[in-house]
Parts: sequence; C-alpha cells; structure tokens
Amino acid sequence: MATSPPIDPALHQTLRAVFGFESFRPNQEDIVRAILAKRDVFAVMPTGGGKSLCYQLPAVMLPGTAVVISPLISLMKDQVDAANENGIAAEFLNSSLGAQEMSDVIRMLRSDQIKLLYIAPERFVANGTGGSTGEPMRFESPLPEDMQRLIHELEARSRELEGEN
Repeated sequence: MATSPPIDPALHQTLRAVFGFESFRPNQEDIVRAILAKRDVFAVMPTGGGKSLCYQLPAVMLPGTAVVISPLISLMKDQVDAANENGIAAEFLNSSLGAQEMSDVIRMLRSDQIKLLYIAPERFVANGTGGSTGEPMRFESPLPEDMQRLIHELEARSRELEGEN
C-alpha cells in the first residue's frame, strides 16, 4: 500500500491563499510536488481536471518566470485573466499583440515582473513579423539568458519528438 507524502504547509498555504482551495483534485498534488522538485513531468488530465493549477502553483512558489506554451489564443487570454485575478503576474506573447504591447510585455519580462508567460507555438517559427518561414524565431535580446536557454531546450525537445513520429 502506497503511503501519502508528508503535507507541505507552504504548498497547502499557497493553494489556499492564492487559489482559494482547501485541497487538491486527484493527481494534482503529485504533479505539483514533482515540478517543485524540478523533475520532468508529463501529465495527461481530462478537461476540467485542474491542469492549470499544476503549473500555476509551482510558478507562484518558484523563483523566476514559468513559460507556458499554449496553442489557443482565446484560452491563453482567459488563463492570463484568471491568473491576474488570483494575484499572479501573467502575460502572453502571441499574434494578437501590437508592437507596443509586445514591447511592454518584454520590458516586464526583463525586469522580472512576470511569473507566468504564455507563448503561442507560432512564436517559435515566425520570422518576427508574424509570418511563418519554418525557421525558429530567436528571442535573442529581449529575454534573459536563462529564458533563452529554456526556449532553445524546448525547441530541441520539440524537434526530437517530431522525429519520433
């Protein structure tokens, strides 16, 4: 019989204070604990199963900015709005933003004012003007070095997964 991991007061306090929940849904706590332990996680959950909490809670508890790759712009906006309502500094980068808005988000990112950054997948294959060239977009100057490294790792992993199909 498996034993439950010890209760982490900071984890449950953040769950209550930021999200207003007294307890986790099935599997959420294990996923969150794995992310907080900096282990790779691949989680498949049903619609309404609480996936967002699984990356938002660690984003609140860990230093830096969490990057979320999201293919649906409307869902991305909803997620950012909900995160902001919970007091989590969240923004998105996608084709719906104008040049000034994108500049504002990048400025906030550079000054460490964003905890959650949602990025559309096309940001990785755009030529900088929104058109697709098949070449990965490089966020050379606006993003901090650790964020650039993360994005390059995501690009490499994406290519690796494509090769497996």
